[in-house]
Amino acid sequence: MDFLEVYLERGFGSMNKNDVEVLVFRILLDKEQNDNPLGLKGLSDYVISMRLKIPESKVKRLRYEAELKYPISTDEQKKKMLLDVLNRVQYKKDKEKIQILVSNKMLRLYISDLLSQGGRFFDTSFNSNIVSIDIDDFCFMLNDIYSPEEVNEIIKAAKKSLSKKRSDFPKDKKEIFQFAAKAVLEGLAKAQFGDFAVDKFKEVILQMENSDL
Repeated sequence: MDFLEVYLERGFGSMNKNDVEVLVFRILLDKEQNDNPLGLKGLSDYVISMRLKIPESKVKRLRYEAELKYPISTDEQKKKMLLDVLNRVQYKKDKEKIQILVSNKMLRLYISDLLSQGGRFFDTSFNSNIVSIDIDDFCFMLNDIYSPEEVNEIIKAAKKSLSKKRSDFPKDKKEIFQFAAKAVLEGLAKAQFGDFAVDKFKEVILQMENSDL
């Protein structure tokens, strides 16, 4: 997208300050950091707010307005973006609901629209970025837009994420240190040898925790 081309489209000086900011933000969002040090593509709202020296709330607003005025996401692209989120996000379970982090407002609205078509909804009252959704509504949404193979992958990722959750908190400072150390070692094992090494590492840790040593 060329700034001058869009700026002059409706006549010189016709864009107000906010429109110019939205346009510049859209252009920066489209730029990769490897191609341009000012590129913001793929960065979180927090990182962008630090780089541009503006509140995170303004970043969220600019991102939303940029998508409305200069949309680059078709329904198929939104499905792909949502699929990427669902396959890598950490899931949490609260009774009959699951909770996922969806920081992109446009994606949250997309989810809301998908659910509303079936007379369903999700809850964001606790935190606007956290989508809390009934499990049956979640499955309804998945079956509505994704293939059986894609649904299976999402369910597999969700179950794997939920299986990692502990039901109890660390009892003392020593246990907190043990949890932190285990997380660091798991990360190192995965980086060096992949998921298989992590699984073997967990088996060893479990054996140590269950032993008398």
